[in-house]
Amino acid sequence: MSAVVLIRGPAVLSAGRIGAATACAPLGIAYLAAYILKNGKSMTIIDAYGEDPFRKTDKDGYFIYGLLNEDVMKIIPQGAKVVGFSCMFSNEWIYLKEIIKDVRKHFPDAVIVLGGEHATALTEYCLSSCKELDYVIRGEGEWSFSYLIDFIMDGKGRIEDIGGLAYRASGEKIFINPPAGRINNLDEIPWPAWHLVPLENYLKNGIAIIGAKGSRIMPILASRGCPYSCKFCSSKRMWGRLYRIRDYENVINEIKYYKEKYNITGFELHDTTFIMNKKWTIAFAKRLIEEGLLLNWNVQATRSEAIDKDVINYLFESGCKNLTLTPDSGSKKQIIDMDKKVDLKKITERIKILNRKKIILKVNLVIGFPNERHNDIWKSILFGIKLSLLGTSNITFYRFVPYPGSDYFELLQERKMIPDYGNDFDRFLVTNIYNELSDIRSYSKNISDTLLKYYLFFGYIITQLIHLISHPWHIFKMISRIVDNKPQSQIEGLIINLMRKIAPQWF
Repeated sequence: MSAVVLIRGPAVLSAGRIGAATACAPLGIAYLAAYILKNGKSMTIIDAYGEDPFRKTDKDGYFIYGLLNEDVMKIIPQGAKVVGFSCMFSNEWIYLKEIIKDVRKHFPDAVIVLGGEHATALTEYCLSSCKELDYVIRGEGEWSFSYLIDFIMDGKGRIEDIGGLAYRASGEKIFINPPAGRINNLDEIPWPAWHLVPLENYLKNGIAIIGAKGSRIMPILASRGCPYSCKFCSSKRMWGRLYRIRDYENVINEIKYYKEKYNITGFELHDTTFIMNKKWTIAFAKRLIEEGLLLNWNVQATRSEAIDKDVINYLFESGCKNLTLTPDSGSKKQIIDMDKKVDLKKITERIKILNRKKIILKVNLVIGFPNERHNDIWKSILFGIKLSLLGTSNITFYRFVPYPGSDYFELLQERKMIPDYGNDFDRFLVTNIYNELSDIRSYSKNISDTLLKYYLFFGYIITQLIHLISHPWHIFKMISRIVDNKPQSQIEGLIINLMRKIAPQWF
């Protein structure tokens, strides 16, 4: 019987989202569980998505992937004293709240705790709209949650002294303690407790951000935090602006262990921004080569400042297959407005070098920012066309969405462009995702919803068309990978998922 239970809810997706669920194995709660186990407490993880990832349930206009709340109730150990929930993505809150309420009914004496990026960004709303919650952990969770468990189970310390904790006291009044300190030495944190997670369900089905049939992809976190402060990003509230990175030997040893134990064929780096230190990146890549692991690996997002010819050569030689750069805009004015601090000329030079290697490069461009104008969007489209002509095969235009906890989210709240807290707000969060196509909304006061749709489709189509015309041999390679259900990029994965909707008998 486990005294502490951590629950990752099912995936929650809007009906208009392109593709199926692409949730990866739950890094956050696996790390948290490992830390709690290290401190001598018994632990259970319930991964509602991972237990049944292909089970799809229609729920009031949105879809649930994984176990439903009644299923979760049946597998929570009797006598659980602390039940913790992870809510990293705000679109999951609408259903996770139902599970929390059911836990309170079935386990009235349990202490219920919520953590994750959503909880960190909307702490007071979570506590006020879900009375069943006892505590919210804000930001990095290992220290705060460990101290809270010691307080609950052993009577150690005072609740007022636990950094990063929020709670309700004296009736309806909400108290928020000062932030907890950051864990500076990430190598002190144990590797994720994957033995408590239905990991094989992810591996055998190729479930990953860039997954493929027959691939066994493991998520890896090499660093935490980001020194930048982009106005569209909520990461600084969760991880802070202090950038910390593990010793590369520690990361290499973790990867080697997964290769031996789980027979992985590749890994994905889920860092907020991975390539920040040239020396570290080259040393890491060299060790991958020296170990002869023969693994394909992907970088989900990174900046370009530390990328040069040497770094690119080592990335390629060590097995890096996919890399995503995020200039986010082709307009200098918009880059200044969102405090992105990126040099478009320099990033273009990096892209030229990357395109000479057989690394699938993805470039993210976002349109519809709160203060953006038509000429800013056209500059982003023209920038995308330029990159297509340079050989970039995967340029994706996303609609801007206001993430809770970001500066832009607060700006739009002031402008009354986001629903007031309540049921309408929860429904808004479900569709507040970048690849929701049935409910595209412009948050720019200068651009209508309709024009934003046209810009999105035009930007994507024209850049893809120009690339395929100038690189016709890529058409046949792309079609072959799609037919074989072995995508090597997110775009190919989205096409496969879209085809599953249109013609499921083919896929």
